[in-house]
Amino acid sequence: MLQRGDHALFRYVWPQGVFWALPTTAVEEDPGRSILWVAPGTPFKRPEVLHLPIPRLAAGDWTVTDSSWFGGGALIIAEPDVAHAVWVMWDEGGALIGWYVNLEEPRRRTPLGYDTTDHTLDIVVRPDRSWQWKDEAEFAEAVDVGLFSPQKAAEIRAEGERVVQRIGAWSAPFNEGWENWRPDPDWPLPSLPDGWAKLTG
Repeated sequence: MLQRGDHALFRYVWPQGVFWALPTTAVEEDPGRSILWVAPGTPFKRPEVLHLPIPRLAAGDWTVTDSSWFGGGALIIAEPDVAHAVWVMWDEGGALIGWYVNLEEPRRRTPLGYDTTDHTLDIVVRPDRSWQWKDEAEFAEAVDVGLFSPQKAAEIRAEGERVVQRIGAWSAPFNEGWENWRPDPDWPLPSLPDGWAKLTG
C-alpha cells in the first residue's frame, strides 16, 4: 500500500508499448481508491506528437520522448475496478481549471505504480459544474479503425453516462473539496524510475 509522499509511476499503455510514463506522488491510498499528485514540471515520457492521430495509435506508430508536465498540477483520483479516473486540474497560478474524467481500463497495480489503457472518450467538467463530452470524433474513429469493437465502445459510453449521473448529483469525488487541496511544499519532484518502459503481465 502506498503511503502519503511515496512516489508511484502512472502509465498509459497499449499492447505495442508504453504511451505515457508519468511519475507521481501518493496523496492517499486505501482499498477504496488511490489519489496521486502530478506536480508542475514533473519529467515524463509521452509520444512526440501530443495528440497522436488515431490510425497511428492503432498501428502502434509512435516513439516516446522527454517532456515535462505542462501548466499547473493535477490530482488523479481512481477507484479499483472502475473504468474511469477523475483528474482535478489547476492552472499555473493555482486557479481551478475543473475536473477531467478520463475513461480508461480499470487501473492495474504494477511493481512501480499503476497502468491503464486510455479509452479516448472523456468528459470535461467546468468549475460551474457544467460538463461536456470530449474527443467524440476521435472515439468514433477509434471504433472505425478497430481499436475498440462496437460492443466495447458501448461499454465505454455507458461508463461515461454513469459518471454523468454522478456529476449531476454532485457526488464523490466532486463534492469532497479537492479543489481546495494543496500539496506538501516539502515533497520533492519525482523522477522516472528504472524500468519505466518495461511492460508487465
